[in-house]
Amino acid sequence: MLREAGIQSHKALMIVTLLWAPNAIPISVLPAQVDSMPRQASASDSASPSSGKCAVAELKAEWLRVNGQVVYIEPLMAESNSLGDVFLAGRFNLVGVVDSSNHWKPTLRHDAVVGAILPKSGSPRLVGSPFPGRRLGGFQSLPVGDSSWLVVFGERIRGADGTYADSARSLWAGHYDGWRWSGLTRLPTPPGRAYALSDASRLVTRGDTVWWSIRKAAPPGVVVMEGVQGKWTFTRIDEFLHSPMLALAPAIQMYVVGPDQTLPADGNSLWTWTRQPQWRLLRKEIPSQREEVQRPSLMVLGGQAVSSWVSPAEGNGAGGFQLRAMIQESPLAALRLFTVDSAMSGLPPFLPLAMTNEQPLWISDHARGSNGGQIQFSTYDATSGGLHVLGRFSHDYITPFVAVSRGGGDFLVSGAHYEVDRYAVSLLRTFRVSCTGGSN
Repeated sequence: MLREAGIQSHKALMIVTLLWAPNAIPISVLPAQVDSMPRQASASDSASPSSGKCAVAELKAEWLRVNGQVVYIEPLMAESNSLGDVFLAGRFNLVGVVDSSNHWKPTLRHDAVVGAILPKSGSPRLVGSPFPGRRLGGFQSLPVGDSSWLVVFGERIRGADGTYADSARSLWAGHYDGWRWSGLTRLPTPPGRAYALSDASRLVTRGDTVWWSIRKAAPPGVVVMEGVQGKWTFTRIDEFLHSPMLALAPAIQMYVVGPDQTLPADGNSLWTWTRQPQWRLLRKEIPSQREEVQRPSLMVLGGQAVSSWVSPAEGNGAGGFQLRAMIQESPLAALRLFTVDSAMSGLPPFLPLAMTNEQPLWISDHARGSNGGQIQFSTYDATSGGLHVLGRFSHDYITPFVAVSRGGGDFLVSGAHYEVDRYAVSLLRTFRVSCTGGSN
């Protein structure tokens, strides 16, 4: 059942709005210079790309350093703007120095920094917290113009034992111009609800409207936020949505995972909701009887509807999950269902999709048994109707990584790497995909 802004009715509608605050909140910005780590780029495990049209190569690998400090940004969000600058953000971050004895010492509280800006050309710099001293999480961002981002996040709930859960009751939006925060606004939400920060969609936009969806508890369901020129409203969807994984698309659709309550038993089926003009169930995409669905992603690329999700890979000793995908090349074309990576070693926070040579590109964490993981680049060629693995690169990240396109065929991968005193640092690896017969 839909509840528009807390009114339990399909017909009743109350619009709740909140204007952007005009006052900018300055933060201290630390100037930085890149201090590259001498590290030999890993060779691809594939002797040559199987596509014949595209090839991938690693350009460099380096620690994230800011003003001589070693930095770890939890790899939960990476978003690039039109210049190829990347906004990297996470819940728990570390900034410190390595002394002459090779011991790591902190220089900033981890709640003072929420991320880093990684310019494609220039020196990285830290992103200070919009609310120093508070524990924030669930960052999602959307580039605005050449150098700014619209950012949403939540204020994490502190438990009785002093630890902070990955959930929030207060959700916020604001602008970050690459140097400072402004326009911080508390989003209107149903009262008394807790929100799962790890179960939220990316921000998507069409015209002057921005959408963001996040899972809520008690009763289980979803809240869809809609912002129009800084004015935000919300829609509650209190349906069968149990532990959903969400994704919005520019086509104003939403993927959500949950059981089919018309069946005696059902698991994680994949459903599509659409807004016409209210949110309503459109169809079941993947029944759980065929496969269990987790972390869905939906994007429209080059006129193609490209869906991706993670499913358990039962009986697979190398990896516990597989990356699956579905492509519809036109509204009347048949759906093509295939496996992108049959053995994934971990669940990434997002399933990155980018275009290369007018084709979708996936970057996944491929498992290789007890020898660690591999960064796998895969693309789908609609002409030949086949998936091509462009290359695999060994890695020793200790957590799932994030990957983002920087434009021009360049891709950045960031993950946690143990280097100093058993403390994690962010290891940044840059790759380039080059294709013939088209643009990257």
